[in-house]
Amino acid sequence: MMDLVHDFTRFEDLHQAAGTDPGPWQRRILAELRFALVLSNAGDSRFEKEIAAAEEILRQSVAQEGVITNSAAQKAEEALLPCAQAAKAYEFLCVAHAHIDMNWMWGFHETVGAAVDTFRTMLDIMEEYPGFRFSQSQASVYRILERFAPDMLEEVRARVKEGRWEVTASTWVESDKNLPSGESLTRQYLLAKRYLCSLLDLSPEDLCIDFEPDTFGHNANVPEIASHAGVKYYYHCRGCTPEDIISRWRAPSGGELLVFTEPDWYNADIGYHLAEQAVELEKRTGSSTLLKVYGVGDHGGGPTRRDLDTFLEMDGWPVYPRFRFATLREYFESLEARRESFPIKDQEINFLMDGCYTTHSRIKAGNRRSERAMASSELASVIADAYAKAPYPAGLYTDAWEKVLFNQFHDIIPGSGVVETTEYASALYQEAGGAAQTGRKLALRAIAGQIDSASLLPESGRQFSRGEGGGAGFDMCGRAQGKTRLYHVFQNQPQDRALPVEFVVWDYEGDESRLAVRDPEGNWLDTQIIDQGESWGHHYARILAKVSVPACGWSTYLVGEKPVEARWNVLNDLRVQVPDSFVLENSKLRAVFSPDDGALVSLMDKEGGTELIPEGKRGRFLFYQESLRKEAVHGNPGMSSWLVGHRREGTPLERIEVRSLPSGPVRGRIEVSGTFGTASTLRAEICLDQDSSALQFKLDVDWREFGGEPQGVPCLCFALPEGCSYNTYTFDIPFGFVKREGRAMDLPGSSFVMAGETSRSALILAAKEKYAYRCGDGAMSLVLIRGAYEPDPIPEIGQHQLSFGVICQPGGQDLARYAQAVRDFDDPPYAMSTKPQKGTLPVSQSFLALEEGTVLLSAVKGGEDPQPGVVYLRLYETGGKACRAKLTLGKEIAAAAFADTLERPASGEVSACGRTLEVPMEAFQVVNVRVQLA
Repeated sequence: MMDLVHDFTRFEDLHQAAGTDPGPWQRRILAELRFALVLSNAGDSRFEKEIAAAEEILRQSVAQEGVITNSAAQKAEEALLPCAQAAKAYEFLCVAHAHIDMNWMWGFHETVGAAVDTFRTMLDIMEEYPGFRFSQSQASVYRILERFAPDMLEEVRARVKEGRWEVTASTWVESDKNLPSGESLTRQYLLAKRYLCSLLDLSPEDLCIDFEPDTFGHNANVPEIASHAGVKYYYHCRGCTPEDIISRWRAPSGGELLVFTEPDWYNADIGYHLAEQAVELEKRTGSSTLLKVYGVGDHGGGPTRRDLDTFLEMDGWPVYPRFRFATLREYFESLEARRESFPIKDQEINFLMDGCYTTHSRIKAGNRRSERAMASSELASVIADAYAKAPYPAGLYTDAWEKVLFNQFHDIIPGSGVVETTEYASALYQEAGGAAQTGRKLALRAIAGQIDSASLLPESGRQFSRGEGGGAGFDMCGRAQGKTRLYHVFQNQPQDRALPVEFVVWDYEGDESRLAVRDPEGNWLDTQIIDQGESWGHHYARILAKVSVPACGWSTYLVGEKPVEARWNVLNDLRVQVPDSFVLENSKLRAVFSPDDGALVSLMDKEGGTELIPEGKRGRFLFYQESLRKEAVHGNPGMSSWLVGHRREGTPLERIEVRSLPSGPVRGRIEVSGTFGTASTLRAEICLDQDSSALQFKLDVDWREFGGEPQGVPCLCFALPEGCSYNTYTFDIPFGFVKREGRAMDLPGSSFVMAGETSRSALILAAKEKYAYRCGDGAMSLVLIRGAYEPDPIPEIGQHQLSFGVICQPGGQDLARYAQAVRDFDDPPYAMSTKPQKGTLPVSQSFLALEEGTVLLSAVKGGEDPQPGVVYLRLYETGGKACRAKLTLGKEIAAAAFADTLERPASGEVSACGRTLEVPMEAFQVVNVRVQLA
């Protein structure tokens, strides 16, 4: 907040004479007198004579009448009139808005009420004040109006057409800019602009402002993502101090936004001191045309009649600036002529509210899981459209995305809401998950129906079974029968992969101990049983086998009884005893765990010959108590959900048990369990798969800790000591990466943090559901759960299932390679049970392969207005250099061209020949390509 200090002590006696509730003339002359002094001090005391004369008139009135009389005020104003021209050279463009938080300290019903009531108030005020203009952000509030008060929508449309209602909603909600993925942030713009253009008869160019007054931080790629969606201007308040009120914010790609950093505050009452900022604002902005954003907010409301009357009153004062009702776009466009003169910002605008990277684990997990589910479902539906002529369900996915995007509001995904906030968010995630799961299942069934698999399982192999329908409602419902079952394995990544895959076998009639997987050529694969059990009237067995799957495609496998091989089994019938040893080892890694406390005491990168755990150090779980609060700004302690307090010394798990779990040739497993805090428990299944570079941790946490006074905030982390002392760490962020120095605070990563990429071995700490990492002092830590206590007193109580990985990779690779290693961990292939049938598709097929380029694939989707055979690909460059991304598709390409985020034609040329697509890309650029399949 801008805190301008002027020395007005010379007027102190006059203010005392005016009293605490001065009349209109007294209020007016004192405000003009103060502003005249500000003008004079800025110009070598050029108005000192006039100010002294006005003072004398007022003091004589006080001496003779005991008060400042109206006539004395008028005479004093006449004495100040030589200052009028200088005063009126300043003009404030007054931009009204209503900050409407989505479900912050209340439930959705109250959000609806706040939105509808605010819109009604603004429309009524427009009737009373013909010159008044209003600006409203967030497509979500317009959706609320459409759903709950559609009659009012016609009035809004009329005011929009009239030019008095400005739509500053280029995003679905005023979202967090650190936690959502790059794809989610892109959908914020895509869905908001499409919806509002249709609803309010606007063009996409009308929606050129991203209004983010309360967002807690802004990742470095926002200018690239926003500008690609047609956004030109960015308004924000948090994440940095306003040394440069106006700047050109430039992404690593060169994408740029013209930014206004609010020097005061976005929720503002209008007072008579406003003009005192004018001279300083002119210095900082280079213009006497100034911006004032105002309006009651958080719970809606918007500007009041008092605000408007105050502006109109002050505008009529001769020795005061001009005040005019305006739009935000009008102000930004007034800056365009001087755009090149503004300083360039080329970094992220961070950090604030570090507690929000962890608080409310279930919301964080819901977002990560929803983003993965939507990506998988859209890809499956594109393939089904291409090969099975199954219509792309754009409406289903748009509706699901709206729910996910709503939860990315800057008080929901950060976890700074109340119980009702979480309950509603959970319901939205469940609905989105239902849409994604159903869309993917139907798409994969359509594809499976076209795969020619009949010859793999002759008619005699099909027998009566209870397996059909086993697991109904789960992701992998049983569709097979008999002692030999058919499975198609699908994967979402654009590289061929050979990874362990779980096969769920329902109600198997044969010998489950002999279950194994074989390929279509009849070769039996290394297989192991993970577990067996019962589920809603059906029996299941989960088995694991390492299989090969083409890029963004499928392969086919059979599961049945492996023939018995003659061998001599020697049972351990207490003939010998050996010391406990808890080691997981494969061709790439050797991980050693302490039998005493389950800590990771050695991690050897066998390919690089590097020990990654320093001698005497250990990777382990630690439980902390944070101090009660940490001041964000002087004298303003924030909520515990927002801010992480100082960590007291961490304590390891207690009552620890370490044991080996059934392992095999595909996956080695151990279990570490223990207690922490007052009554909480943790069980970690730690796995290392065949030929994998990822040590996987699968956690079941029963959290029973309460934050509050005087104990502070409980916090659970996993701390991984580094083999070297690094100065900087690489975090992945939306559509890219950023290097940050280690510091004693939690920092956000989209899915991982990495150290040592320039050394022989890079060490990656990656999480499937979490965002908060802390690096420095010889360790990288993942923050798992923290028990904030305000505004929700018990946000974490209960069961949590979390997963993270410790990944080793050779140093010196492109960042895209490291990110792909994390994706291999984060997004494994999945097996679907099906029936054999005749078809036209082969048993193994790739739909899309990324062959060349330092590029990552973000999305494969159908159009928002779907057309048969039309696919949109979103890619981003990671290496910081121009390249040509080469992709191979599973069908012939009829045409290909660049498109913008809104799926409109964009400039540039894409090369397509046969099934090969070549896409020229600039450094760190995000591109969208429209492909028409033949």
